[in-house]
Amino acid sequence: LIKYVYGLIPECVIRGIQFGLGVNLIFLALLKYIPSQGLSGIILAVVGLSAVCLLLGNRRFPPAVVVILLGILYSLVFNADAGPVFTGFNFPSPDIYVPSLNEMVTAFLVLGLPQLPLSLSNSLIATKKLSDDLFPDKKLTISKLANTYSVMNLVVPALGGIPTCHGSGGLSGHYAFGGRTGGTLIIYGALFLALGIFFASDVGSIQTLFPLPVLGVILTVEGFTLSRLIKKTSGAKDLLIAFVVGSICVAVKGGYAYALLAGTLIYYLEPYISGRFFVAGNDN
Repeated sequence: LIKYVYGLIPECVIRGIQFGLGVNLIFLALLKYIPSQGLSGIILAVVGLSAVCLLLGNRRFPPAVVVILLGILYSLVFNADAGPVFTGFNFPSPDIYVPSLNEMVTAFLVLGLPQLPLSLSNSLIATKKLSDDLFPDKKLTISKLANTYSVMNLVVPALGGIPTCHGSGGLSGHYAFGGRTGGTLIIYGALFLALGIFFASDVGSIQTLFPLPVLGVILTVEGFTLSRLIKKTSGAKDLLIAFVVGSICVAVKGGYAYALLAGTLIYYLEPYISGRFFVAGNDN
């Protein structure tokens, strides 16, 4: 079914989804995360963005690592205490939790259905297109994305985790900061597993080591990388549709489903509507 749906979505609509998501990430970074800690946080973000621009493509000093280290240093100097992080180390005693039928129904209605439009548009459709753009030799199918997405969310709750998803924003970020292989995700995932398993009792202290302005820098780079893909749209009509779709994503809260539907309808109905206006104009 997902392959059939993906085949119906015009490329210009997918570009619009990518553009809208990218702009939303940039707005989130500039309006919320970067100014969250005042002038010092803004200075940190400026230094971080400058470091990214100078080191982009540098394999010896990866910009993401440099920016994160800057953030940790900033936190230790201004507002964080690393002590609880080390004292919070513990060996795990995991319990497998099986949700009740009532909990599964509630989760489906409260979490699953509202998330479906964003999952369809960003986690699957936009991510598949971005993967084709960045790794044209890798034949990633949308069915594989959907299957891994589903399996993750069936397994994770039993281990006490929260819902997870793929995402074109994350993929663009990994690529922009130098990630080119699956090893990037293995390292990234192993770090989170280690933090979750051995430092779960004091995860709040760990979070203070990563200031929001640094997250803002990362989101800005992700958003720019993603939104600039709109330049791959060919033709004035398709470009206009892409901008309309992106504008809906930005202007309407949770508007990805509306943008996806509106853009697809405009694309398929435009020749019919244009033809009607053309005939009416000739009659007059």
